[in-house]
Amino acid sequence: MSGAGTVLSFIVVRQALTQGRTLPYVTALIELDEQPCLRNNAIVDADPDTVRIGQRVTVPVVEPVASGFPIAEFVVDEPAAN
Repeated sequence: MSGAGTVLSFIVVRQALTQGRTLPYVTALIELDEQPCLRNNAIVDADPDTVRIGQRVTVPVVEPVASGFPIAEFVVDEPAAN
């Protein structure tokens, strides 16, 4: 599985909902390439002002966080078109 996908929708979180995140951050609905009907709600590691619907993203291999569970954080593959 490549971990590649497309941003279908997103929000910018500007108020702390959990500890450990620097505000603001993006949480997005990602559609994975390998399974078009499978959608993943994930954090996108990018400047919130640059994330756009339709943008290509990938998820690198992730290390477990303090809880012991890995958390997928997608990264932007291409700059947003203006």
